[in-house]
Order: sequence, then C-alpha cells, then structure tokens
Amino acid sequence: MKGCNKILLIAGLALLIVLIVGGAIFMFGIKKEEFLEKYFVEPGALLQVYNKTGSISITSWEQDYIEVVAVKQSVLGLFLDQVNIEVKVSDRIVISSEYSNRASLIVGVEYQIRVPEGILVSQVDNSTGSINVENVAGDVIAQT
Repeated sequence: MKGCNKILLIAGLALLIVLIVGGAIFMFGIKKEEFLEKYFVEPGALLQVYNKTGSISITSWEQDYIEVVAVKQSVLGLFLDQVNIEVKVSDRIVISSEYSNRASLIVGVEYQIRVPEGILVSQVDNSTGSINVENVAGDVIAQT
C-alpha cells in the first residue's frame, strides 16, 4: 500500500506542476522580442544562415539591401536575453542565432530574411524547425 501512495503523491505533484505551468502560460503567454536590421551588400555576396530552434524564411525582393527580421520567443519571456542575433557582413553575410546552453531549450527564433536578387544563398542550417527558400540565386544547401 505504501508504494501505491507514493505513486499517487508523485502523480499528484506532477499534475499540480502541469497546472501551474499551464496557468502561467495562459495568463502571461509567449513573450516576443524583435530584431530588425538592414544591410547594404554588393551583388554576388554569399549568404549563410544558422539557427537552432525556430524557422527560417528567405525570399528575394527588388530592394538593394538585405532585411533581417528575427523574432525571439519563449514562454513567459524566459532567457530571451541569452540569445543574440549576430550578423557579420563582408564578402559573405553570416546570420546566426547565438544561444547560451540554458536558452537553447526554451527560446525559438523565427527569421524572415529578404535579399536583393544578386545575393547568392549558399548555406541554411536549422536544428529544429522549418526552412523556406524562394526565388533566390545560388546553389542552396539547406539542412534541418
């Protein structure tokens, strides 16, 4: 009988935790933080994008600059400050999400990237999430 009581106690505590977390999500929800930047680059530059959790969408447009919109999001806003959006511009444009160890389990980053027609998309990596690449130049290697 003691084993049965222990199992019921553990199940009850687990249910209580689920209800508390679920209630917090319902009350406070998903918090978001947006990154928006524009980068002027030369035609023929290579674009590489690296993300851990979230989605990546890359499309071409008729403007002469790259626009990067990255939305970081997590439950209750936890660890948003521990994910940085890094953009390095030279003959290559490298866009990446830099995570602390704790944040990689909780924070997702959704990318919307628009590039001029002359930019060559070469590498798109995403550990967890979707990749969508449309109407761009280059031999795209996409991995998720």
